[in-house]
Formats: sequence, structure tokens, C-alpha cells
Amino acid sequence: MATENRPSIEGFDNWPDMARASLPVVCALFDIAPATVWRRVSHGLLPKPIKDGACTRWVVGDLRRALAVKEVA
Repeated sequence: MATENRPSIEGFDNWPDMARASLPVVCALFDIAPATVWRRVSHGLLPKPIKDGACTRWVVGDLRRALAVKEVA
């Protein structure tokens, strides 16, 4: 992915576990494209997002657990 279009994930480690992250943040965290995020969600490799009105967001604590599994694998 091109780094110019990535959101800043600086300070992600300081975000509270209950914070919510957008699709661009998830893409940046895992260094994958949006289509890959959705494919991994459908295969159970990434946590399912939650809907907040018209917005789709991931719970940061769930993303941290998925990142920990990725680092072990």
C-alpha cells in the first residue's frame, strides 16, 4: 500500500482498548488493502467490525489481539 494515503497510527499503543478504529487505520496496522481486510474478516482472521450508524469501526482491543496472533504466527 502507498504510505501517502495511510492515516497516522502513531500513538496507537496509547489508544484505549474500547476506542474504535476506521478501515484505513486497520489497513495501515496490518499493511493490507481494504479488500484484504474484508476477506480476512470473512475468514475469521480479523475481528468483525461494529456498525455505528453509517460508520464501520473495529474495537482497538480486538485489533490488538489480532496483531498479537499475527506476530506469533
